[in-house]
Amino acid sequence: MRAGSNFQIIELNGAASEATNIYDARNSLSFAYRTLFRQWELVFAIGAANRRSGSTTTKLPLLWRKWRETTALVATYPLAD
Repeated sequence: MRAGSNFQIIELNGAASEATNIYDARNSLSFAYRTLFRQWELVFAIGAANRRSGSTTTKLPLLWRKWRETTALVATYPLAD
């Protein structure tokens, strides 16, 4: 990237997004599950490292409120084809 190669970020996803290759018909269902379990293993490891470094966790009432806000917002989105 530093050498000036043609590099573009086309999508930025959060931790809850799946690796799209799990939907490839050439891959097995067990491959998909292994990929997802590995992803969540990494997510929890990052969370544990953040806590060890002093980050605080989100309190349950705030988490619940944000989940409700997001659920209400998503309900307003148009259906995808």
